[in-house]
Amino acid sequence: MVAHKAFGHYPGFLVGWFDWLFGVITISAESAAFLKTLTGLVPAVVTPVVYKGLALAGMTLLIIMNLFGTGISSRIDDMASLINIGVIVAVFIAMVVWFILGHVDYFAMAQAKPVADFSGAFGNAFYKFIGFSLIPIAAKEMKNPGKMLPRAILTVMLATTAIFVLMQLVAMSVLGPGLAGSSLPVADIFNTILGRIGRTVIITCMMLSIIGVAIATSFNSLIELVSIARERGLLPRELSRTNRYGAPVGAVLITMLIAGGLILSGSYLFLVKFIVLSDFAQ
Repeated sequence: MVAHKAFGHYPGFLVGWFDWLFGVITISAESAAFLKTLTGLVPAVVTPVVYKGLALAGMTLLIIMNLFGTGISSRIDDMASLINIGVIVAVFIAMVVWFILGHVDYFAMAQAKPVADFSGAFGNAFYKFIGFSLIPIAAKEMKNPGKMLPRAILTVMLATTAIFVLMQLVAMSVLGPGLAGSSLPVADIFNTILGRIGRTVIITCMMLSIIGVAIATSFNSLIELVSIARERGLLPRELSRTNRYGAPVGAVLITMLIAGGLILSGSYLFLVKFIVLSDFAQ
């Protein structure tokens, strides 16, 4: 841990602890996002009993997967990233076809209600840029990090901002005033352009991407907790004890139980605010 070497045990512990906590909240938020997206195919998921049952089932599956080791985390993370890119590309391709067919000749502004909760709106906007703090981790792989790292951060932030702006313009042009009442705008874009089949396909891809991120994050979060307990001795070493598959049982159970509790305690938007708060605290 860089913070541990530079500032000592206590600052290193805080950084590692908040990294782990950030991962736990992300697991719960992504799981909640998965369930919210699933409502586009199965509306009954919004009922409390079904929602909580699926949330607990999802956490149970994550526990089982993590107890069998962390070897597939990088593959799952790569898969989720590819699906994310595929969804974005598909949206823009569909938009180009929509323009070519002459269905759009203006950008309609959705008439939404005035934002009363500015902190909530700010939190949702800030959430789109969560993760940029992890870019410096790649500095050790760069030939000239002092020069390349600032360029990489600036390039990624500008590219991400451009993608979000373009996605918003696409949603405005296709959905028009209907955008204000859309809970799954990307799915509604494909429903407008390609019909129900397109909506079903894109929702399925979105769910695969979301659950892939949740699984990969669960593996990565365990590494943080085990590192604090085993290498730094700042937490009980029982957390780093592994089973025959090399999985830290104690760390798995604590991480997933807290993540499961967070899912049951609030909605996706609540968890997004919690992620932003933990990132600021870090």
